Amino acid sequence: MKNLRIVFSLALVALLCMPAMAQKATKKAKKALITNVTKMDADKQKMIVDYARSLEKVDTKKALAKAYKKLSAEDRQKLMDYVAKVNAPAKKVVPTPTKPSKSKVKMKDGVAKSKNKVSIPKGPKTEVEVLEATYDFGVITQGEKAQTVYKIKNVGKHPLVITKAKGSCGCTVPKWPKEAIAPGEIAEIDVVFNSRGKRGKQNKRITITANTEPVSTILTIKGEVKMPDAPKGGAKKPATPPVKE
Repeated sequence: MKNLRIVFSLALVALLCMPAMAQKATKKAKKALITNVTKMDADKQKMIVDYARSLEKVDTKKALAKAYKKLSAEDRQKLMDYVAKVNAPAKKVVPTPTKPSKSKVKMKDGVAKSKNKVSIPKGPKTEVEVLEATYDFGVITQGEKAQTVYKIKNVGKHPLVITKAKGSCGCTVPKWPKEAIAPGEIAEIDVVFNSRGKRGKQNKRITITANTEPVSTILTIKGEVKMPDAPKGGAKKPATPPVKE
């Protein structure tokens, strides 16, 4: 009977000590983990911290909202670009051809120009909305320039990347943003029409190539170019010959 009481007492003491022992063991393991990790280089430390965070059960919406709030405007754009990159479909592996294809290249003004078609932008597609696709500059005198800014809004779910903007002739020159345009933001396309050598009604197109469906967006600039008035008391000034487009 006495031995039974001793065994029971020892068992009771062990049960009471188990939480304290477990807590002590946890603290010891934690201290050893932190000591070992802090001795590593910065890259390895970051990898371990990221892995530890990945094991946690995190509320994605709250975590992203909290992180997004702390980021700068530049870092927010980087985050959007990274999300688009992660969400992009996996690229298919295309076997390398045994004979490299040769594209016909012409030289003009010392610059090599290929006849190949413009490549379609890769990555996730987005949607755009042109606020005003046509600009009418009215009537200008030959030699004057007409300038306007088109606004294209990214109404899709992915960043908008404009790869090219080209006028239908050399008299129409567009400039476009090279950085990605986040969803909900607006891209501005600055277009200048030079009326030198032009006369009469004008209707020029600007083709925007981007990661959209369809891949091209068409803008239009139009108006009328009148000839300059003849100088008073003298012979009429010969008209400037039209520039070949």
